Amino acid sequence: MNKYPSIIFEHKNIMTNDIDNKYDLITISEVMWYLLDSIDEVFNKLFNSLNNDGILAIHQYFPDKQNFGNDIINGLEDFEKFIEQHTRFEFINKIVSYEKKDKVLLGLLKK
Repeated sequence: MNKYPSIIFEHKNIMTNDIDNKYDLITISEVMWYLLDSIDEVFNKLFNSLNNDGILAIHQYFPDKQNFGNDIINGLEDFEKFIEQHTRFEFINKIVSYEKKDKVLLGLLKK
């Protein structure tokens, strides 16, 4: 039984699934390191998959000593620059949690 019958929940692989519908909300959590080789295309696909007033919700951990993908995105600040310079998204809300020097981003981006 669906607890929220007016809400459609779908689970998709942004790298391999075609996304034919438009959504009000897309969430991604802890996947950025897997997307780095295609990050521009992925964020373009996410943007095109949202309704005009759609929201992209992101949850991402950024270690202080990042060992992977430094040449593409090195930390939270680089990710914020990437969003600003390489996508059509705009942050509408950011919460950053700190654990020592590591950071965790909870972000909402609008189309």
